Amino acid sequence: MSAAEARVAASEFADTLHPPLAVRTLQNLTLVVSELAANALRHAGAVRELRLSAAANTLRVAIDDPSDTPPQGRAPDWNGARGGFGWMMIQRLAHSMAVTRRPGGGKTVLVTLAR
Repeated sequence: MSAAEARVAASEFADTLHPPLAVRTLQNLTLVVSELAANALRHAGAVRELRLSAAANTLRVAIDDPSDTPPQGRAPDWNGARGGFGWMMIQRLAHSMAVTRRPGGGKTVLVTLAR
């Protein structure tokens, strides 16, 4: 799954929610999903699975990848050549975050957003 496919999945998921998400919440969901997918591809080589769920006051984004290495922030490259902004943005937008190892290898990054 590419970051673009993950964004489409997030948009399709959001379309099923009632009441509909506020524009800002939809933007935050789409950004988090896109960044998590891009990070999984860039640093782990693949996205194994994307799971999205909603409760009355929260949205949950879970993404599995094949790497056991937890995400690590790094100093952003202000010239734009090497990135370093994605994990920092995810942390700022998240209500909570967790990283767990998967049986058989890999990890799940779970991000909870305010709805």
